Amino acid sequence: MAPLGKALITLAALTTSLGCYIADWNETHIYNARWPPHAKFHNGQTMSMGMVLGLTTLYYLFRPASTPEIRNLHLNTAAWVGSLYWITQLSAFFYPGSLAMDPEFGQGMPQAYISGVTLLVLGVGVWVEKKAAAGEARGGSKRLYPYDKDYVEAKNDSDDLKTELGDVSLNYPTSACVYLWLVFDVPMLPSFHSPLHPPTFPKTTKLITNAYPLASSMPTWFRKGIDPGTVISFDQPGPSQWQIVKKLNEDDFQLTEDEYRHGHRLSVAITKLLCHDPEDHKKHAFMRIYLQVPYRGTEIEDPDTRATQATKIIPQELIAYEELTRKSSITPKLLGHKTTIQDKSGPVPGGFVVWLVWEMLPGLRLGSRHGPDAFWALDDTEREEIRISFLKSF
Repeated sequence: MAPLGKALITLAALTTSLGCYIADWNETHIYNARWPPHAKFHNGQTMSMGMVLGLTTLYYLFRPASTPEIRNLHLNTAAWVGSLYWITQLSAFFYPGSLAMDPEFGQGMPQAYISGVTLLVLGVGVWVEKKAAAGEARGGSKRLYPYDKDYVEAKNDSDDLKTELGDVSLNYPTSACVYLWLVFDVPMLPSFHSPLHPPTFPKTTKLITNAYPLASSMPTWFRKGIDPGTVISFDQPGPSQWQIVKKLNEDDFQLTEDEYRHGHRLSVAITKLLCHDPEDHKKHAFMRIYLQVPYRGTEIEDPDTRATQATKIIPQELIAYEELTRKSSITPKLLGHKTTIQDKSGPVPGGFVVWLVWEMLPGLRLGSRHGPDAFWALDDTEREEIRISFLKSF
């Protein structure tokens, strides 16, 4: 946090906690012999409220935050809590018969000036702090987020991707696809298919299931059929072919049978690949494969036993890409998808293998597999422009 912003917010919080005791712990208020006991009761309540609100402000100001969005939430909470005492004090002027001071001690409205100055100090502190946080995060995002890790790896390994990272500027219509990236970049564990999206199984496949790990400790479920240069054919939404350039990552969500029975979705392995059009190597895309894998501990069972685990799914990521492709002009287009079933040599004979390919877009990547930090690192105005751009286009 910025030292100046933190110092200003701290000053406002200490004024809230201690100012009421400095102003009221004397003959004008709590020791005023002419005040009835009930008035002193409410004065004590007011002083205690100021103390608690000030301490709560400091708590949220200095509370550790693991992500920029949590840090921003803490700062907003500190600002709101720190302003409550002074906002409610200003409202007291409008109650029937109220006076800022007892006549015997003078005239005027010193509370109005104190409240205004304290709120101003608090507001400036929050503004300085937010600007500093946005600058720090944006500086970090230039190193981490101009493209996600997968895109950088793809760029380094392909002579066709010529654009330098420093030349890429933020394109708000393109970046509005943050909605899809933030929600679906981490491969979503698939749920059971809806009757509105019945899967098709045109044929069995031997592409990636000829060999599979004999135990979950082995490094990968995708050992054959996705080598660089392999051409994969798709039949939806129309015939297309995509050639694999390289494997980018793999995630293993293998479950035990008990975990599955307790609602932990499906036992699945997911890989992401870089690919291009076999006839136009400058046309790049991403490919994802969802592969059903056996429950942990059943990998060495016979094929017929493992086949009893087979099920059918449509990943929510695929449903989202289909929906956005139909309705949006600024999100990655779904270029192809298909669903096949594993043969007897597969990890789960008869189990699903879902393939999808989507468009690769330029611009600032506002979310990655590690979270949406790049989006929340932008200031409020930039984030609102992105939201509005997405809503207008969608």
